[in-house]
Amino acid sequence: MLGNGAAGFSLMDAVTLVRHNLPVVMIVGNSGQPQCRHDEALHTLDGAGALVTHPDQTGLALRRAFDSGAPRLVDIATASEIVHPRGTGV
Repeated sequence: MLGNGAAGFSLMDAVTLVRHNLPVVMIVGNSGQPQCRHDEALHTLDGAGALVTHPDQTGLALRRAFDSGAPRLVDIATASEIVHPRGTGV
């Protein structure tokens, strides 16, 4: 599990996952860069990924990723104003 910031530093680890066909599922909570498609990073490496934009899609995307037995990345878009409220609450 990675946040979108951490994914920017460690997605190249996916090269090893794909090269050796390791059955690892990377899950990215994407709260800050909705236009940045982390799932497509695996596509460029001949792996596969999925983008989740609605909570109802999460279960199916994760099930497919884990059932694949191959390296996968599930990019879950989250609402940044909920995950990281910017207000002080005062």
